[in-house]
Amino acid sequence: MDIFPVVPLVEAISSLSRRPGLLLGSAATRAPGDLGIVLRQAFKSRKFDDMSVGLTEENYGSYIDRVGAEQPAKAPALEAEIRNGILATKPAPDINHLVRTGWSACVSITEDLTFEAALRAMSREVLNL
Repeated sequence: MDIFPVVPLVEAISSLSRRPGLLLGSAATRAPGDLGIVLRQAFKSRKFDDMSVGLTEENYGSYIDRVGAEQPAKAPALEAEIRNGILATKPAPDINHLVRTGWSACVSITEDLTFEAALRAMSREVLNL
């Protein structure tokens, strides 16, 4: 006798009161290219133009590491500017649809907090806070 009965996936999903979910990547939370704009502006304003040749949304972590290794006193200001720029980006138009789906669990592995902010706002709206 099995302690845990084998249940078809369709049956398991239908038994949930909410939809399970996984939110992957920033394409779901912000407009394409927004991170690139933030990165270029931060590197330019902090006078790291020469170090930003080849900088992309995919490899920017290694560029920040390079600044930290070569100019450690200036790295925190660059990181802060990038962080603030990311936090200031506008959410993607579909973010409210994603939030209102009624997920059982959400995992957001994005640099921004737009999904989390929209989820909090929806929760406050539902709870009339």
